[in-house]
Parts: sequence; C-alpha cells; structure tokens
Amino acid sequence: MPNLLQPTSGSPTQMDSGLSAKLKAAGHTAQTISTDQPFGAPILACSSQQYHTIEVIVVDRHGSPVSDVPLELCRDKTHVLLHKTGPDGTARFNGLEESLSYQLTLSDLDQSAWQLLETQALTPETAVSKASAYWKQQEPLKATKAFTHNVVQGECSVMLADRFGHLPQTLWDNPANLALKLKRGSMEILFPGDDLEIPPRQAKIVDVAVKKRYRIEHKLARTTLSVRLLDSFGEPYKELPYFIEFEANAGAIASKLGSTDAQGFLCQPLPSDIKRVKVTVKKGEDQEIHEFLLGELDPIQESSGAIARLNNLGFPCNLHDPENIACAVGTFQWFEGLPVTGKLDESTRVKLVEKHLS
Repeated sequence: MPNLLQPTSGSPTQMDSGLSAKLKAAGHTAQTISTDQPFGAPILACSSQQYHTIEVIVVDRHGSPVSDVPLELCRDKTHVLLHKTGPDGTARFNGLEESLSYQLTLSDLDQSAWQLLETQALTPETAVSKASAYWKQQEPLKATKAFTHNVVQGECSVMLADRFGHLPQTLWDNPANLALKLKRGSMEILFPGDDLEIPPRQAKIVDVAVKKRYRIEHKLARTTLSVRLLDSFGEPYKELPYFIEFEANAGAIASKLGSTDAQGFLCQPLPSDIKRVKVTVKKGEDQEIHEFLLGELDPIQESSGAIARLNNLGFPCNLHDPENIACAVGTFQWFEGLPVTGKLDESTRVKLVEKHLS
C-alpha cells in the first residue's frame, strides 16, 4: 500500500513546487471571497450577474459622523438587510440587484428624529459588489407602543429622548406629560420617581436605489454645558483657556479645548449621554480643576436641589445638617438683599435659580 503522506511518483522538488503553486492560488481565492455573506450562509453557484451597492452616511447636526446607528434596508414586506454605521458614520449595503426596488429606515428613530439631506451617485468603482446579499426573512420595524418610564437619578428628558429615539421636545410636549411639565418647568431637570410618558415611535421609510450614496442627518439629542466661572471676589474668569474631558455612559472618554468668554461663561455642546465632565482652567501658570455630574441636579422644589445650588454658588452646606443649611441660606439671602430668615422660602428658591442659571 502506498504511503499517503508522501508522493508515489515524481521528484520531491517537483511535487513541492506544484503544491506551493496550489496553496498560493488557494490563498488568493480566500482573500477575494466576498464579505457580503455571513458565516454559515448557503454556498451559491457562481454567476455572471453583476451586483450593486447602496451607501449610507449618517451625520449629526454639525456634520460629524454618527456611529452605531441601526439601519434597515427592505426589499419587500418581509425581506430585510440589517446594518450599523461604522466609526466614520458609513454603512454599505452590498450585493443588490439593480432591477429591484428598495426602502431604507433608521429603525431606532422616530420619523421626526432624522432626515435625508442629499443623494449622490457612487463612482463606478464603489458602486459594484461581487456577491448576492444575504437577505433575512424578517418583518420591518413597526410603530412602537406608548409606555411610562419611571425616572431614576441622573436622567432627564434630553437623555431619555435620545435613548428612546425621539426628539426631546417630542417627549416634553406630549400631552400626557403636561402635569410633569408644569411641575418641573425644565425638561433637563427631573426627579427620581417622576413618571415620563414615552409616545409611540413612528417609522420613516424612504425609497432608495443602487449605485447611490445617501447622506442622512441624525437629529441627535445634544445638551450644552453652560457654566460661569468666577473667582473668590465674584469676578468672571474672562477669556481663559480650558481643557474639558467628558465620559459617556458607555465609558468612552473624549476631550475638547476652548476658552471662556468675556463674562466668564464656558458653553460647550455635548452628547446627551455624558454623565461626568472635568474642566481644567488655566490661569497663567496655575490651573483650576472643576468636576460636574450632568443630570444629577434635582429640581429647585426639592431640598436636595436647593442645597446643591447653594454649594455650586459657593455657600457650602450639608443636606443632613439643618443648622448648617440655615446658616448657608441666611448668608445667601444677605448677599442677595433678601430678608434673612435662614429658610428656603419661595423668594429664596427663585433667586437661587436666577443666580445658578438653572
């Protein structure tokens, strides 16, 4: 019986050379296999048919790319391709037939939360793909149902709107939230235990065609950190450079550079899921570091909210020390020309919101 691990004829040199050529060809073939097919997809016969691409780019209101946005391309009522945008905000649907019609939706967003900005033709090189797409038998996303969300510490309407695919104003103007709107006054300041009604999310569907690039605006919910920095004499930090670092709920860290204005204000747009901000202000050779927890400020009607504002304004007090609170409140009242009672009355709360700017 011949040895199956060794050639039975021909020289070793000749067999090695032939085997090497075959391995090289196999490697080249492996590298050119289309990535349009997921692992485990059916193996299809070779075809001379040419397939095409639809490219989608999602940006925010400032034109910056938005990653991880779920997209859904529909071929008919039950056949769909699912995709997400990459770090550059781009997703490519490959392996599409030119003779068919397609519809696109951003499946996690309400119809008011995104819009099509422009359509461009792809270049001939980028418009073509090699293999047929792997379609799934799945019904497209339908409208969601309304539900009530019970607010926890650190949440506000802006953050929740982004989480549930709505514009913030959609939540705040929902008639079901009128009582909460009147009670709190600001969509950015809620209290643990508040009930916020989340309305149904309606899908928007647009017709799309192969060999096209679609640029879409994700009306991403954003908030603005607005802080006025003052020295111990109440004078603003005018036009001082700052370095800001912020951490999102997902744990990602980012940073920005800027400078305060002539009134000492630092105004920095931030994504809605930011929970912690560290600001370093440079004063000559010195630096000051301030940390802020976003979404943690309680409403002014709550004692915790009034005390937090006193602390931020430079009147330190302890939530669990009534005498300390009365002293801080009395000092604030004296500075602002209010009757000194040491009590958090209505006029004092109004003045706290005015001076705190929120």
